[in-house]
Amino acid sequence: MEARRAVVVPPITYPEELPVSGRREEIAAAIRDHQVVVVAGETGSGKTTQLPKILLDLGRGREGQIGHTQPRRIAARTVAERISEEITGGPGALGSVVGYQVRFTDRSSEETLVKVMTDGILLAQIQRDPMLRAYDTLIIDEAHERSLNIDFILGYLTRLLPRRPDLKVVITSATIDSDRFARHFAGPPTPEHPDGVPAPVVQVSGRTYPVEVRYRPLSPDVDPDAPGRAAGEERDLMTAICEAVDELAVEGPGDVLVFLSGEREIRDAEEALRGHLGERAVGSGGARSPRSVEILPLYSRLSSAEQHRVFEAHTTRRVVLATNVAETSLTVPGVRYVVDPGTARISRFSKATKVQRLPIEPISQASANQRSGRCGRVADGIAIRLYSQEDFASRPEFTEPEILRTSLASVILQMVAVGVAASPDDVSRFPFVEPPDTRAVRDGVQLLTELGALRTTTGPDGTRTELTDVGRSLALLPMDPRLARMIVEGGRRDVAREVMVIAAALSIQDPRERPAEQRAQADQAHARFADPTSDFLTYLNLWHYLRDRQRELSGNQFRRLCRAEHLNYLRVREWADVVAQLKEMAKPLGITLRPPARTGTTTGTGTGTGTGTDSGDGADAGSGEPDLRLAWDADRIHQSLLAGLLSHIGMQEVTEVRVGRGKAPDARAKGRPPRRTVRNEYQGARGARFAIFPGSPLSKKPPAWIMAGELVETSRLWARDAARIQPEWAEELAAHLVKRTYSEPVWSTKQGAALAQEKVLLYGVPIVAQRRVLYAKVDPEHARELFVRHALVQGEWTTHHQFFHDNRALLEQAEELEHRTRRRGLVVDDDALFAFYDARVPADVVSARHFDSWWRSARRRDPELLTFDLAMLVADDDAHAQARDASQFPSVWPHGDLELPVTYQFEPGSDADGVTVHIPLPVLNRVRPEGFGWLVPGMLTDLVTATIRTLPKPVRRSLVPAPDVARDVVEWIGRTQPSWADRVRAVDMAPSFHEVFAAAVRDLRDVEVPGDAFDDDRLPPHLKVTYRVTETRRGSTAMVDEGPDLTELQRRLAARTRTAVSTAVRDAVRQAVNARDEAAAT
Repeated sequence: MEARRAVVVPPITYPEELPVSGRREEIAAAIRDHQVVVVAGETGSGKTTQLPKILLDLGRGREGQIGHTQPRRIAARTVAERISEEITGGPGALGSVVGYQVRFTDRSSEETLVKVMTDGILLAQIQRDPMLRAYDTLIIDEAHERSLNIDFILGYLTRLLPRRPDLKVVITSATIDSDRFARHFAGPPTPEHPDGVPAPVVQVSGRTYPVEVRYRPLSPDVDPDAPGRAAGEERDLMTAICEAVDELAVEGPGDVLVFLSGEREIRDAEEALRGHLGERAVGSGGARSPRSVEILPLYSRLSSAEQHRVFEAHTTRRVVLATNVAETSLTVPGVRYVVDPGTARISRFSKATKVQRLPIEPISQASANQRSGRCGRVADGIAIRLYSQEDFASRPEFTEPEILRTSLASVILQMVAVGVAASPDDVSRFPFVEPPDTRAVRDGVQLLTELGALRTTTGPDGTRTELTDVGRSLALLPMDPRLARMIVEGGRRDVAREVMVIAAALSIQDPRERPAEQRAQADQAHARFADPTSDFLTYLNLWHYLRDRQRELSGNQFRRLCRAEHLNYLRVREWADVVAQLKEMAKPLGITLRPPARTGTTTGTGTGTGTGTDSGDGADAGSGEPDLRLAWDADRIHQSLLAGLLSHIGMQEVTEVRVGRGKAPDARAKGRPPRRTVRNEYQGARGARFAIFPGSPLSKKPPAWIMAGELVETSRLWARDAARIQPEWAEELAAHLVKRTYSEPVWSTKQGAALAQEKVLLYGVPIVAQRRVLYAKVDPEHARELFVRHALVQGEWTTHHQFFHDNRALLEQAEELEHRTRRRGLVVDDDALFAFYDARVPADVVSARHFDSWWRSARRRDPELLTFDLAMLVADDDAHAQARDASQFPSVWPHGDLELPVTYQFEPGSDADGVTVHIPLPVLNRVRPEGFGWLVPGMLTDLVTATIRTLPKPVRRSLVPAPDVARDVVEWIGRTQPSWADRVRAVDMAPSFHEVFAAAVRDLRDVEVPGDAFDDDRLPPHLKVTYRVTETRRGSTAMVDEGPDLTELQRRLAARTRTAVSTAVRDAVRQAVNARDEAAAT
């Protein structure tokens, strides 16, 4: 502050020819009496250059600087130079009283009173200095352009001014929007102005002369009377520009200003004009003459010296080819004629695809009038519009403000960083000159959330949106949030240097040029750097080649090198400027820049570090061009880039082809899966479909997964600057964004856990299609239930735990009791077993691995904690006692000298339902059917009852009720007959069941039952013995055959029985010989 107070400002003069000079007293009074003043006037009225001088005369710029914002860098630089010259009287004082600051340059000092800067610079300073104490006055120039930055700054100032009553704000605007700004900064309401007293507006008329507007549309069916052209003849834009210049050349002296939509169009127009004018074009080899025409480009990326050429005195006619920077920001001297194609590149954000587009669109009527007004500053002018009057009348009156057509992510990030917004609602309520669409706010918040810059917290005061650590870092990097996110991630992965180079390249126009007449040569030169798997690594290869050459060559030699290799020197220089700035800005973020880890050029067959180069995609081996591709830590670089491009991933769409077109099916191919052919078609986020841009090497061999630095919509949606990626990278980086779905869980005996199929979606793209995961990670409670039910209750588990095997054995024993008694519900059900385990196993035991860990310590405390006892498993004590009575349900069937195992099955409907006698194959022929009709004692009552019911009706009528008769018969048999074991052991020596039954009913009821009255085929299956023939093989017993007919089994197995008997005899003889030898040896 002291340094500024000591600055001596030379006497200030005002050019009398400028309209602002005549109104300076009125303007000064308005500024002195009001905090906000709007100065409205057309471009050329002098408000941009004279207002800072008026403020200096008022004594402003001492307590703080006079900040003077411009929407473009070229305007900030030229305006600062002009003001400095007018105040100091010479060009060498820039940076003293008047300075400027743009993206890469700060030409200001402590003595600077007026600092001209881009609005982006002021926006960045708001974050560091929210009260803007560095300024006592702000001039917001060209506010009618309504850029995103201008709208935010104006809204921010609306809130700041009541807290900074010492701060003066001057807003300059074309007359079209002045009232809107006056209302925006309205003071307290009064009866006359219930919405507040508008800020004062000082109208300054521009120096204007009459302008004749001529319409020369390209379309052949409009204005057929246009001179020099036959009716119905269709022209392209370049032809129309050349004809317009010819038409204006005969109108008199004066320069021509041609508006074009971009640098490429300017270059095309320059080539067309030079070809059309021939030797008349300055620089074409011909001598200068009064008919010579100098062609000069004008756009923001030109160097200062080349921009200054437009403002220098000259003697020949000039044709200035300019972007819309000359529409309002700059006044080009000497212009009497304008050629307006009626188009411009308008930045638009697609709400559907979330992609920023730069389509060429028709300009508004206001912009068209601004352009035509540029030729009425020095004399009468002529403006030729290359479209029809009807077209002009149909266009919108004003250009849509940028805040309504672009991504709000950057502004929202700054708003949250500064503290003016804590939620999306705060953004919507922010006092913008024109509120943005709610959907645009939501999209901006969504992008910042995607980048991990914002998080939403819920507290007593409601929901708040706050910056994460990543977000705070992004806010300090003045660039697109996507690119800033890449750099932050690059620092985390130790590849910040490489990522900065790539991010800087993405923030500028491509330095590689492809002129139409030398396209093949340019492509061949650029192919030396191309990496077939990554356009981003191509930038790195090019960058290091250029840095190496720049160190070796002089400045002029390097310029010539760039020109010879079809590289734009100015963009290369801007690239280096951006990288240098990013390196400086990375320091306070704690990002470490390690030396570049290059491993030399590739051989053309691979890089050794994952770039996967292919000689078929490099420079022609026979061309003599060296391969300048380098080896990089490709995975970490691409992972860092992907952090900013998560919604720009693409999954390749494939086509299944079963048979080649026109070919008959190959017999050998039958049964093979269909062949999958790859296409340059990708499924992107939110249902987008896109393809890799044909100029990329990746389009030749499209990878399965890619990320795109940019998605641009022209004839279709194209992915520019693409690279191959692995989908698992996206899953890691987008953990906060992915949506996971799971199939129904299934039990895995091998894993000892419940598993599910996981599908991971990122904005609708399946980055994981099918992956088996532990269900415990999805639903631990349900996973535990499945573990207890399947592993512990149902036994679907392979384990060494003793309690488990003891419990399974006890369950089998209990189930055997149920089979013997043929009663369902005797053994407790699975729910009771589940409840047993559920009460004892902790809630966090969800799998076999968890169980093993817990049981290791739990069994030391209580070894019997999980052990069953039989009483717990069998619900009915009486049935339990009966089933365990070996006299009722024997486990061995005595048969002569044989003891045959007996088992019981309670499986109605199956062939083995009931009693099964197991007969070893070698003794099958020794078993006779007699005695097996008795079944077992525990089933005798049922057998007698069923036998009564199978008797002929005349007999059966005398034996009713059957159950009562059966009880009497069973009691009689027990009283009069030998025991069951003696009866069945006697085989045919004891009376059969039929004989004893007949004797019993004769004695008890005096009923004769003839022998042919019995019909055992009508007995229920479970009351007939099943014979199961078994064979011992390698120590284990296996079933050979089974059935209810013993004789049939013996017939079927006769041959195997003989073999088994022979084998048994041989084994017995061998054992006897061995026993004899062992006895003799002892």
